[in-house]
Amino acid sequence: QPCLIEKKKDHAIVDALPFDQFPPSVGGFNRFQAKPGAETILTVRQIGVSRKEGQLVFSPSFDSDPLLVIGNFGSGRVCAFASDVAPHWVGGLVDWGDSRISVRAEGANQREVGNWYAAFFESMIRWVMR
Repeated sequence: QPCLIEKKKDHAIVDALPFDQFPPSVGGFNRFQAKPGAETILTVRQIGVSRKEGQLVFSPSFDSDPLLVIGNFGSGRVCAFASDVAPHWVGGLVDWGDSRISVRAEGANQREVGNWYAAFFESMIRWVMR
């Protein structure tokens, strides 16, 4: 089932991105619970799809699950992202943006992704590295 991403808390990782105005979606995620003391920044809400009188009906679930959780471990920072970054579960998130950019990891083929998708993962990695 598709899942809508919701911003739960302002944070440096997500502040420069339009999660509120243009919420992205993912195709799946791993369900987990945040540890005490950790901060849940993003959640996901599954969206049910049914047909009523020939029309598609979308109904988000009442429950949400953590998608991006951050915390500290020792003297470092950690984050857990509960979906995928590749086209398995990432769904519409990989295309999230108002423009397309080309990216290529060492040893991989070049790919086009949404600019906000790339900025999100760059921001997450930079935050953990501080």
